[in-house]
Formats: sequence, structure tokens, C-alpha cells
Amino acid sequence: MSFNPDYENIATAFVQHYYSKFDQGDGMARAQGLSDLYDPENSYMTFEGVQCKGRDGILAKFSTDDDPINPFSQIFILRPNSSGSYFIGNEIFRLDLHNN
Repeated sequence: MSFNPDYENIATAFVQHYYSKFDQGDGMARAQGLSDLYDPENSYMTFEGVQCKGRDGILAKFSTDDDPINPFSQIFILRPNSSGSYFIGNEIFRLDLHNN
């Protein structure tokens, strides 16, 4: 894969789009908004040390509304798709909880 010199603009646009969909109060609306960003078979996620594969497995992690709001960290690896856009190829999600 060749280096894309426009990586900063791609990353900025992705983050703005992703979090506009992620910041939904309703878990089902959140999952629906994020669904196009994950490939049905070729997206992977590690969520608090548990691995998930595919769109449905990943979105199930985001469909709950019952959890309190906590700080978190996310890392994304974007992969190009056949339509010239990008999908989330790999994601790591960790809660940033501290015992004080």
C-alpha cells in the first residue's frame, strides 16, 4: 500500500464523522450511524481486551445505553475500500479508569 500524502485531512474528516455518529444518546441510533464505517467481515476490534470481528460483533458493543459516561481511548486503523473511501480495519477501545 502506498503512503497517502493527504493523511491528515483524511484523519480529521474521519474523526469528525465518527464522533458525530458515536455521540448519540440512544445506543441503537449510535450503532445505525456507525454501521457504514465497519466492513461486514474485515473489521476487527479489541474492546477492553475482548476481540470482536465483523460489523455486527463490533456494533453490539456500542448498542447499550446503560453504562455511565467514562473517559476512554480509541485507536483506529483505516483501510481503503473498493469505492475509494475508507472503513475501520482495526480498532482498539479502552476505558480510562483510575483507582484513586
